[in-house]
Amino acid sequence: MVQFETVWMMLALAVLKGWHIFTLDIKTAFLYGELDEEHYMEQPEGFKVKGQEGKVLCLLHAIYGLKQAALAC
Repeated sequence: MVQFETVWMMLALAVLKGWHIFTLDIKTAFLYGELDEEHYMEQPEGFKVKGQEGKVLCLLHAIYGLKQAALAC
């Protein structure tokens, strides 16, 4: 956690020095990681298609809880 005073000070310093400010959203970074190998998962409960309950989903991007998500990110 960071205090608001620290953020304001860093923003003021960046303006005075002419620095560029970049942001990074760590929470969604995992969702954009592309996987190097094929991973399949069962259809989540409540999202199953009637008549196709036995089918699985092929993951194209990393999801939360996947062990490879941190490396793909």
